[in-house]
Amino acid sequence: SGIPSNSYDRVKFEIHKIEASETLSDPEFREGTDESLRYSVIVKGKHNTLPFIYKSRKSAKQDLHLENPVTVDENGVANLTITVDPFTWFTDGTNILDPTDPANESVIDNNIKESFKKAFRDNNHDGNED
Repeated sequence: SGIPSNSYDRVKFEIHKIEASETLSDPEFREGTDESLRYSVIVKGKHNTLPFIYKSRKSAKQDLHLENPVTVDENGVANLTITVDPFTWFTDGTNILDPTDPANESVIDNNIKESFKKAFRDNNHDGNED
């Protein structure tokens, strides 16, 4: 079901690890049946030329203010783009954090949560505010 037709100035969403009852579109987000092996974010990259896979179990609720209200049409549809700054994920503001070091997990997880900066209407899907 869609969102009730109206004008909105905020968007709320949640990033969370996969629940046992959810259908997966990407099986990498769950390993086996153990709840501790379900993930909300997976990042694949290189650190000091060595490949890594960073898997976060952190859940995050976001509440973003829309600078320009978005009108949801009678079909309950509106297209939004949410900007994310991934360049902050593996840094403490000054130093690059090793994603393979468990001591950095809390800082990296919080950086991911805080990297969702703003949202805006984007009905033409070009990444720019309409």
